[in-house]
Amino acid sequence: MPRYASLRSTEVNVRTGPGTQFPILWVYRRAGYPVKIIADYDSWRQIEDSDGEQGWVYKGLLSSTRTVTIQGADPAQLFRKPDGITVLNLLEPGVIAYLIECNPILCKVKVNGRKGWVMKDRISMVEELNNG
Repeated sequence: MPRYASLRSTEVNVRTGPGTQFPILWVYRRAGYPVKIIADYDSWRQIEDSDGEQGWVYKGLLSSTRTVTIQGADPAQLFRKPDGITVLNLLEPGVIAYLIECNPILCKVKVNGRKGWVMKDRISMVEELNNG
C-alpha cells in the first residue's frame, strides 16, 4: 500500500467515507491531478493529495497514470538531459506533468508533449519513488 494515481475526471467528489451515502468534503476539478492511494474498501479508494488532505473517491474516477505537480513559488527549470545544463523550458508552479522516471536528484517528466528533467525537490508525490 500506498500507491500513486491521478484523477481521471475533471470533476471528482471527495467524500468522508467509502460510499455515496457519505457527505462530499470537496470536489477536485483537475483531471490528471496526482494523488496517493492510502487505503482500499470495496470499490472505493482513500486518497491523500500533496497538501496532506484525505478523503474517499470511487475507483473509476482514478487512473493508474503517474503524474506530479510542480511545487514552490518560482518556475522550475526543465532540463534537456539529467546533467542539468541545458534548460528547455520553465514550468510554473501547479503545472501537472507525467512522470517517466527518476534518479536520486532529478525526474524525467512529460509536459505538453515535451520531455525533460526537473529537480526532484520541485515536484510533488515522489517521496517513495527510487531510481526508475
